[in-house]
Amino acid sequence: MQIEEIFGKDGLIAQHLPSYEYREEQIQMAREIEEVIQEEGYLLVEAGTGVGKSLAYLVPFLKWAVNGEKRVIVSTYTKVLQSQLLEKDLPFLRKVLPFEFRAEACFGSANYLCLRRFYQSQLRGFFNSSQEIDQIGSLIEWQKATSLGLRQELDFEPSVALWDEVSRQGDLCFGKRCPYRQECYYQQARIRWFKSHLLIVNHHLYFANLAAEDMVLPPYDALVFDEAHSIEEVATGYLGTEVSNIKISYFLNLIYNPKTGRGFLNRLGDLKENIINKTIKLVDEVRLASSNLFQNILEKIEVQPITLRLREPNFVPNLLVEPLMALSGSLEEIKKRSAEEEEVLEVSAFTERCQNLALGISRILNQDEEDYVYWVEISKDLKQPKISLQMAPIDLRDEFRERIFEVIRPIVLTSATLTSNSSFDYLRSRIGLLSTRELILGSPFDYQNRVLLYLEKALPDPSTDYDGFKTAMLERVKELLLGKVGGAFVLFTSLRLVEEAYNFLTQEISGRKFFKQGDKPMAKLIEEFRQDEEGVLLGTNSFWQGVDVAGSALSLVIITKLPFAVPDEPIVEARVERLISQGKDPFMNYQVPQAVLMMRQGIGRLMRRKSDSGVIAILDPRLILRHYGRIFLASLPNCQKTNSLKEVNSFFSQVKIE
Repeated sequence: MQIEEIFGKDGLIAQHLPSYEYREEQIQMAREIEEVIQEEGYLLVEAGTGVGKSLAYLVPFLKWAVNGEKRVIVSTYTKVLQSQLLEKDLPFLRKVLPFEFRAEACFGSANYLCLRRFYQSQLRGFFNSSQEIDQIGSLIEWQKATSLGLRQELDFEPSVALWDEVSRQGDLCFGKRCPYRQECYYQQARIRWFKSHLLIVNHHLYFANLAAEDMVLPPYDALVFDEAHSIEEVATGYLGTEVSNIKISYFLNLIYNPKTGRGFLNRLGDLKENIINKTIKLVDEVRLASSNLFQNILEKIEVQPITLRLREPNFVPNLLVEPLMALSGSLEEIKKRSAEEEEVLEVSAFTERCQNLALGISRILNQDEEDYVYWVEISKDLKQPKISLQMAPIDLRDEFRERIFEVIRPIVLTSATLTSNSSFDYLRSRIGLLSTRELILGSPFDYQNRVLLYLEKALPDPSTDYDGFKTAMLERVKELLLGKVGGAFVLFTSLRLVEEAYNFLTQEISGRKFFKQGDKPMAKLIEEFRQDEEGVLLGTNSFWQGVDVAGSALSLVIITKLPFAVPDEPIVEARVERLISQGKDPFMNYQVPQAVLMMRQGIGRLMRRKSDSGVIAILDPRLILRHYGRIFLASLPNCQKTNSLKEVNSFFSQVKIE
């Protein structure tokens, strides 16, 4: 069956969808993907909003997978897109396509209920808070009805401690020896994965699988990265290491919590008391060593909270490695004396976790690996400061090449925003993809008549007069909000500025509801904003991408400042230094294109469907006044432009927002 027979004006999709609109861009993308599949090559394709890119890659890959009994992985960044694929696109294609296919969503194993641990937790009766008792009761009722055992099915958010007690943990799995293996939700899911032609994952699971040497997902023959603009960011997190005081404290409480008496050691009633007491003492020693190590870090760093790059190896003594290894040895002794298989499994897991923590803290403090950047983050959002030591790879090109591009073909990387100044050079330089097909498809939406772009040039330059810019920018935001109808996104580059803007705007503007990032979970915040229809949402990075609000509920997007990454952020700083050492201009080759892609993501929040309309306001005067502004301007949609607030108000009165 040819692509035109499916996507054409009288094709299968048109026959099943009365509202279907023929899009040449969609057919062009599907054709290109078919050719890439046949030649087992690579394709970078930027497809503007409205092209219908998900169907354009799903159809040719499903045809290929079914005909050849192949398996394709589609990896996405946001839950919004993942939900669209699972709940809308794939069910629709099952009705339309003249062949059957098998597709499944994949989730990390910790998202699944473990029946063995679930039943054990009830026997142990360790849940004593009213919240935990209520939640375990709800879990019992849910477990009777669920067929998938997925945390996402719950209509409440279980406490971290509760879910950790009942969820599947890879190192605590009995595998084939488990009495519940036939009923195991995770194993049943994996059986479905191995039978599927197409698997939907998110980037986090994909790179977790990569970090785990491909032990999580089934083997696959082709790969689609949708929302591919974010793969370097996600991969950086999964191919690095983090150790924090909170993480260590939580781990030790799993072994033994002195405040509650709960923990693994409390369940070892048949062992001699002296080995248990010895291990409890070692847990206390690790806890004290951790407290001292992180206190030493606090005393070294005067300004807090902060993210600070580490350049001096062993800038504080490694007080943790010896007590952690001593604890590991004591746990090994318990393992030798344990008769029950479950105890052996648990103590083996805790032993390995001890060793991994010791290795992680040593790698970060020693700083022996020159291709990594090292830093400490101190956050005071919690009851106690979270102090986190981290390391991450500076350059991922070899990793992408050796682990992905040289192993899997065909591969398609797509997004609405992959290019800067109509070039894929930035993305290719970041992920090491040299020889590839390229395709840029514009949006079929009528930006020229339905979108007005407000460009500001009268405000102070934030690079030279930040305080002056901030004051004038907030006034301009107020003026824009007072002069419009419908809902608005106001996008910032820092949480501190979100707080300042919220305090200012709620005092200056009455009669409108303001939503602020951090007040509620993101999904709930978006839903309440969508229902309000005249709300104002203030947010940072999370709201620049992956948020879908159609119609009059969102008719104004304000970008307060060009989204350059913070230059002294450790990863950014290290990558800038690496480019300088290679004789390249880091600003034009890295920082500008990165900011362009993020700006385009923010702009993309406005037009989500053909009937949408509204105003995009960019309040950073550098777009007009600085030489690099032309690159940003060249990446903007083709629409009307103005620097007049009067014209903004006139536009809202003339254009119908549905």
